[in-house]
Amino acid sequence: MVGLDKKSELLDLYRKYPCRTLPNAFWKTEKNLAGLRISLQQDPFGDASGLALWGEGKMMALWCRKRADCPFSRRELAAYSFILVHDDALSLFNGFTFDRREPYFRIIHKGEPPVYNCSPQYQYVTADPDNDIEAIVEMIRVCYPGSTMTAAEVRSWLDHPVYDPTLWVWVVEVETGKQAGLGIAEMDLELGEASIEWVQVHPDEQGKGLGKAVVAEILRRVADRAVFTTVSGREDNLTHPERLYRRCGFTGSDVWWLLTK
Repeated sequence: MVGLDKKSELLDLYRKYPCRTLPNAFWKTEKNLAGLRISLQQDPFGDASGLALWGEGKMMALWCRKRADCPFSRRELAAYSFILVHDDALSLFNGFTFDRREPYFRIIHKGEPPVYNCSPQYQYVTADPDNDIEAIVEMIRVCYPGSTMTAAEVRSWLDHPVYDPTLWVWVVEVETGKQAGLGIAEMDLELGEASIEWVQVHPDEQGKGLGKAVVAEILRRVADRAVFTTVSGREDNLTHPERLYRRCGFTGSDVWWLLTK
């Protein structure tokens, strides 16, 4: 299992290369470390050249610069039914068959927030978790047809150790009070990582720059606390969310693959 020394090494590596090191925000991996094993490889110059993080039947993170940096044989890799693998190591699974094979971009923002803002007929309103849960669920369902999101699931986010009520942000039409867009982010104060989890704009309100506006507002709200902000999403999504984030100053080229049998 992951001991304190290995956790410290993983954290140091994550601070240097967040999007390459893990497929999601650090806290999401940290909460499961007690049940995982880790292998960290280094090149002759002391730089990280590979990482594997795994548990029973699950590969929670795998990347390596070359085949020799992977601690598993092909036979051992074939035993995993759930795999999160960086694009750099995807070729290790050539010839394997998976039921799901999904690419996810993971990019980062550092520095000053962008200047985007919503037009005067809209305003930012901090969400009220006591009264807005159903409205949040409805916004997600409208923006993602077929979504099975529930109020209980959204309410569970309030229990996350990185929950920050100031980072649940509505874009509201001033005249009517209509909720036109929504952004939800989380803030790991210990690490200094903000992570954007949800950004939606109601289908009737798209094309007005509200997506960029709510991302920019979140970045402004974390500017004095975050060393960096990360975001991840389906690379092949028809709504092209990666393009939105890049317009807001996010950078990077890391892609993680979800492979399941």
